[in-house]
Amino acid sequence: MQIRDLVKGTDDEWSLGWYLSKCGTLASKFTPENYKSFKRQRLYLKDMDCPSIWMKNLGDTLPRGTFYLDQNADLMASLPEELRAVNMMCYVGHEGTFTPCHKEMCSSIGQNIMVSASENGRSIWFLVKPDDRAKLAVWFRSVLGQDLELENYFASIEDWKKAPVDVWIVEQKVGDFLIIPPASPHQVWNQGDLTIKAAWNRCTPESLKVCLSGELSMSKFACREEAYKVKTMVYMAMLKIASELDRTSSNENEGIIRDFLTLYPLFEAIMLDEAFSPELPVPTVEDVSAEYGITCSFCSGNIFNRFLSCPSCPLGDGDNADHYDICMDCYTLGRRCKCDAPPTWVQQYSWTTLQNDHERFRQIFNGFVESERFASIFKRAGVARSTRESLEYLTSIKNVTRKSRAWVSQILSDMYTRYPGQKRGGLRAIKDAPKVSLFIYLFHLPTPIFQIYSVSNRQRWQDETDGRSNCHVCKNPHAPIIYVECSSTRCNKRYCYGYLWRAHSQNPYMVSGLWEITPVHINSDFNLGSRSCHP
Repeated sequence: MQIRDLVKGTDDEWSLGWYLSKCGTLASKFTPENYKSFKRQRLYLKDMDCPSIWMKNLGDTLPRGTFYLDQNADLMASLPEELRAVNMMCYVGHEGTFTPCHKEMCSSIGQNIMVSASENGRSIWFLVKPDDRAKLAVWFRSVLGQDLELENYFASIEDWKKAPVDVWIVEQKVGDFLIIPPASPHQVWNQGDLTIKAAWNRCTPESLKVCLSGELSMSKFACREEAYKVKTMVYMAMLKIASELDRTSSNENEGIIRDFLTLYPLFEAIMLDEAFSPELPVPTVEDVSAEYGITCSFCSGNIFNRFLSCPSCPLGDGDNADHYDICMDCYTLGRRCKCDAPPTWVQQYSWTTLQNDHERFRQIFNGFVESERFASIFKRAGVARSTRESLEYLTSIKNVTRKSRAWVSQILSDMYTRYPGQKRGGLRAIKDAPKVSLFIYLFHLPTPIFQIYSVSNRQRWQDETDGRSNCHVCKNPHAPIIYVECSSTRCNKRYCYGYLWRAHSQNPYMVSGLWEITPVHINSDFNLGSRSCHP
């Protein structure tokens, strides 16, 4: 068994029998005076495969609709078996072991039941409502100096007393079954000689909606692997539900209809993200068979269909070498491989097949809109009861994808080819950028205020030997599209997207197609003009 040493951060190989025999001794070393000390050994058996007999007994005992891979309550079951993430796990701990504050992967619903424990064994849970997660994340960064997305900090009782959100504290003993809502931050502290828990995750239409509404982007910023293949899950679930709705009896099943109404807007948004604008030249796209497991080489996010690939920059050596693949979101932010060769467009599904499936789903959705007897289901699903337009109409009106993405500009593409900004070393400035007119998309943000300058009215590029023309913090040169300049007239420093995200939680996804958008004042904790531009 792989036993995690929480103090050293390493995984060591020990037998299960040895570990269980040592839990009591390890637990006895902790007292109310030293439980914070990291000099005490903390060995935690995490992510152990759940024994099949436990799975069977739990499935027979727990309420319907709450168990692992339930055909009617877990959309993971709609994926082919080889695509399903194995997340039915067991956790064995002793006094002093813990799980840092985190959210369940891809905003899934967490289930956790304590199946066995010593007489003094229990677990203490600290939970925050999903609606307070953004406020908690800001507090983690500004007060605790930690990033909630990195999932590596356990907040103390003293920390939680100062938190700006309500904290729910739950004591879990043998037989207690907890269900954690999607995107709810939580952490766990184990007490007593021994605690043994079984845990698993479920994906529902509602949890996928939370995931695709922003949580997935946050995970990608943290470069956390997307094991659940969320977009593929939406597509496969839509295919399955549409087939069920073709049967007359299924049209009377409110649960199936509500799931379909919730998933359709998600699939429509996925298609719009994947679509090329009909007003622009369509690039040549290479077709490959759907491998499902292709991940972005930068953010580790799962790639549903279209992406950009560079065969000239392989990852790995020999037979393990693979192409450098970039998802569309990362490419939008200026991320790419280190070579000068243009990447190749690749897709895993035939676009015609996806269009036909989308049209099929649209006809079903509009059929529900036209019937009055489904009006109450729309209301309960929280979906607007309005006729949906065809994909061709939506792409022509909204001009999705490339017109608002970085690669639409040939000037910008040429500059980025010359200055990929991937290599560290000597300072290298970008000084020959042409003066161009602004083409800016500005979205409403709850806190930031932006000041927009004309490029021609301000000297943007410095002398090649002047390090200030690179990012002021990381000192690296980047493509022009991923810089933000200080708003102070006395300062000419610039900051890359990576720094803005890591240090100040500025989300580059909220602004696309920008040339120069400068944060003037965001709040008392973040003012580039006064706090970051030190000499």
